[in-house]
Parts: sequence; C-alpha cells; structure tokens
Amino acid sequence: MPAYAVIIKKVETQRVAQARAKAPDMSKLGSTLDHLFDSVLTYARNHHALLPEPNPSITVYYDEEFGEQNIDVGACVYVNNTLVGDGQVEVLDLPGYESVASVIHHGPFVTLPGAYSAVSGWIEANHYQICGPARELNLEYERGGDQSKYVTEVQFPVKKA
Repeated sequence: MPAYAVIIKKVETQRVAQARAKAPDMSKLGSTLDHLFDSVLTYARNHHALLPEPNPSITVYYDEEFGEQNIDVGACVYVNNTLVGDGQVEVLDLPGYESVASVIHHGPFVTLPGAYSAVSGWIEANHYQICGPARELNLEYERGGDQSKYVTEVQFPVKKA
C-alpha cells in the first residue's frame, strides 16, 4: 500500500458548474459520474464559460456518511462568472474552507480507498472532525487513458474536534 502524506491547507471559494444525481450503488458510480461530467462540460463549453487549463474536474460527495447505495454526487468544473444554470446544470460557489485534510493519490480510481483510509485515519488520529462534503479533484485524468497516470487529490473539510 502506498504511503500518503496528509496536509492541511486552505481552499478558496470557487465558482463551478455542477450536475448532481444519486448513483444507485457503487457499481454504477463511474457511469453516473461519466454522464454528469459529460453534461456539465458540454454545457460550460457551449456557453464559453469553462475556465482554461488546468481545470480539474471535481467530484463532490454530499452524503454525510459513506454508503454503498444512493450515493449523492456532484460533478463540477470551474467556470467564469457569466454562466447561469439551466435546471440540469447548476452554477454555484463551491465553499471555501480554512482547513481541508488533503492527500494526493497516484493511480487508478479502484485504488482510491487506500487514500480515503489514510486521510480518514489521519483525521481521527489528529483529533479533527469532518465538517463538509468530501471532494476529489482529478488533477491528471483522461477518460479511457492510462489509469496508472491518474493523479487525484482527495479533500475533506475539517475542524479541530
């Protein structure tokens, strides 16, 4: 299992376009997110609102507790301030946080549970408390690309317990 260096950092508020849905279960999470990202990227591009590269896609997990069914997820991309939503795509300010516990994961999404275990263990061991939805930023990603080259940042907003 790879070693993960957990850091605490500040995250600024960012304007995003988001498509949100509930994945029926873990086996459908990937296809649900693919559909959501296709929707939000197409909408932002068609309205010339997508910010230039690097512009990582962001997955937000809205459920307060980990569950394997009815997973409430949002697929987000950073956009400029001119974009307005259309009902299917919402434009919102993704909240900033003074402190997020963050780890960088290298490799396929199927191995992301190791990153989640590392950061959640660190949060508990260092007497922090999760205070907002988890996020994944896809720093290096190409759908259908070489998964060994994926780079994903996992973030949990935290506060001292």
